[in-house]
Amino acid sequence: MNIIFPPLIEYRSIIVLATPRSGSTALGINLARKYNLYNYGEAFSVLPPGDPKEEQKIRMRNKFWENFNDDKEFLVKIFPPHKIDQADFERIIKNNFVINLKRRNVVNQIASYYTSRIRKIPRYPKYTETAVDDIINIDKDILKDTIKYLLYQLNIAVEREKYGNMILYYEDIISELTNTVLTPTPKPSNYPDLIKTIEEMLPEITR
Repeated sequence: MNIIFPPLIEYRSIIVLATPRSGSTALGINLARKYNLYNYGEAFSVLPPGDPKEEQKIRMRNKFWENFNDDKEFLVKIFPPHKIDQADFERIIKNNFVINLKRRNVVNQIASYYTSRIRKIPRYPKYTETAVDDIINIDKDILKDTIKYLLYQLNIAVEREKYGNMILYYEDIISELTNTVLTPTPKPSNYPDLIKTIEEMLPEITR
């Protein structure tokens, strides 16, 4: 990966502060490989009650804190709604290299997030064929909720920029992120209609 970082000898680990559909998974894979860090991914994400993956998340969080206290090097991603209080958040970022990962084009970010919600496919392995709907349903109620939820996260992300050592933009690094095992979300054939609908709804929602 060709992104230039200060020598990590000055820091212990990497924290990626991000929001959905900003390329954080691919960035995390790249950086963990480059610096030989244990990648905890979204260890602090919140799953719905009864989700079969919740036990796995709990084990991952426990392993994180165990290794954190042992001063082992790591990479972890933190999103605004993740299950972590402010005191622990500040403990994690202290003396570590913090990256704020953003997208310049919020409309495209919303479209990608909505598409992943409707398809219920969060990411696409590069070398595995994943069946996707060529046309997705544009449900304005679901889209409105998606826009509001993402804007809520983006507002918190702006407040957290003060903690960062560096801001990276998805649009600037996407060509390098494609070197991972993931590929960008395939756009549905009615993607232009989705973009147009988002652009029409945004002014009223943000009013």
